[in-house]
Amino acid sequence: MQNPPKFDPAEPQDPAEPQAKGGETGGAESLPATRGPVGIVFGRTIESGRFDDRLGAAVTIRGAGFAIRQGGLGGRRVAAIVSGESADETRRATEALIGGHRPAWVVAAGFATALDDRLRHGQILLADRIVGPDGREFLCKPPPGLATAGPKLHVGPLLTIDWAIFSPADKRELCRQYAAPAADRQSLVVAEVCRRENIPFLAVRVISEEVDEELSAEVRRLASKPTLARRIGAMAGALVRRPASAKDYWRHYERAVSASAALARALAEIAPQLR
Repeated sequence: MQNPPKFDPAEPQDPAEPQAKGGETGGAESLPATRGPVGIVFGRTIESGRFDDRLGAAVTIRGAGFAIRQGGLGGRRVAAIVSGESADETRRATEALIGGHRPAWVVAAGFATALDDRLRHGQILLADRIVGPDGREFLCKPPPGLATAGPKLHVGPLLTIDWAIFSPADKRELCRQYAAPAADRQSLVVAEVCRRENIPFLAVRVISEEVDEELSAEVRRLASKPTLARRIGAMAGALVRRPASAKDYWRHYERAVSASAALARALAEIAPQLR
């Protein structure tokens, strides 16, 4: 087994930080038109929410079954898409983003589950290698100096799997098998589309769940549902059966918002540096 990389504490989270709002036509940031935008692929709306708040001169473009949010960030054009969580949705969304905007870079961004005990909620992992359980592998090449800019970013391997993991023992076992300190469900899919299309690629993930963090049965059922409609149904049923589960749902939501804010800060530092 390889030793997972050492990680430092992340900066404190501030859910009440100021937000740069941009509506369908809002904002006043000028957008350079001399190169392709930075394309960002999120899996879920909760992951992209605090990032969307930062976009200036933002507009929403709809087509091919997806909505792309385009705007300015630190003088850089950005086009962000929310794909859905399945591999097929992720692939189609990435293809739509590249086909419609031909970005100069694509970033797979969102939440990740810690597999290493040293990773804490809100820390950022910049992947230098992405692996799959079937042996697939993608080597990432972040621009020099990017990992030390802005918020504390940590470089290391990332495992992409297509199932949810909840048990601390299962998380540690995956870390042992793949020498990866965190896991997500989409980055390798996005990376493979970018390799085929010859688009530079990064994966930026925020830790939303720690190794020893065990979700309640109701939240686990909620997280396992593939669509928003099914999640709403699962939540409604749980609240009827156990009204106290509302506290579990609220805590889970608050931690997700906090993770989204940390991710937004990291992306705000990274995107303007991608040329």
